[in-house]
Amino acid sequence: NLDISLGAGGNDVKVRSTQTGTATTIHLGAGSDTLYAGSTDSDATSTVNALAGPLTIDGQGGTDAATVNDRGDAADNTGTLTATTLSGLGTAGITYGALESLSVRLGSGSDAFLIQSTNLGTIAYLDADAGDDLVVIGDATHTLTEMHGQIEIEPGDGSDTICIDNSAATANQSGILTSQDLTGF
Repeated sequence: NLDISLGAGGNDVKVRSTQTGTATTIHLGAGSDTLYAGSTDSDATSTVNALAGPLTIDGQGGTDAATVNDRGDAADNTGTLTATTLSGLGTAGITYGALESLSVRLGSGSDAFLIQSTNLGTIAYLDADAGDDLVVIGDATHTLTEMHGQIEIEPGDGSDTICIDNSAATANQSGILTSQDLTGF
């Protein structure tokens, strides 16, 4: 295992790859920190396929943001986001906690991305990029009960579909839909 603990300053960490079979944990420290996971700094070429060993990001204190950039990946990928994990997209899996924002940038393939749960303290950003992507929001029981945090989705080029699945909800619900937002439920 590889365990990295950073200090109280504002840290900027770039994770290009992780080793197969080695669990990597990064404790960002008490400052306001940023972590970028991607093979390059360029959207055109960055993928996360080299995250071959599991990665854990512990934001600790401060205002912390993490970006997972797979925009350079032209393959059709599948990914899943929960309140504590990001899996798929060619990675060995990412576990996260104590982050104020988590951004996921999909590639140009026709990706399928499932958001099963979110936590109250983290804003989840999803950039679908190009391709005919499918984004499904809802847990395995077809409800939105595990959506505790804000979700922001930027559809990209292509024919994207966003499916919000609350079909198994049994209680009376109310929500408001505008051209930019869906709240409630």
